[in-house]
Amino acid sequence: MNLDFDDRERAFSQRGARTLALAVSRQGIRVNLLRPSLVAKTKSYERVMSGEASRKIFEKAAAKSKLGVPVPEGLAPMAVFLSNPYAIRLPDRRSA
Repeated sequence: MNLDFDDRERAFSQRGARTLALAVSRQGIRVNLLRPSLVAKTKSYERVMSGEASRKIFEKAAAKSKLGVPVPEGLAPMAVFLSNPYAIRLPDRRSA
């Protein structure tokens, strides 16, 4: 299997979060991973969209996306929610 950089980075972050979750679970600490692929209104978004080929790819993906491209204002409340005690009600995702 040949994985490109993004696939390897995604796999590493998921494994890292899983490993951290296992390490701290005995202390009652939960680990949540929030990892969108591309966030609009950011420097990395502008850099990716400045290239013709990558812009075409992401515009096509955005057009197919039911939720659209994430923006910082949409991700921030989710990060705050995941860091508060109410997030404990979320089920574990162990199969990813």
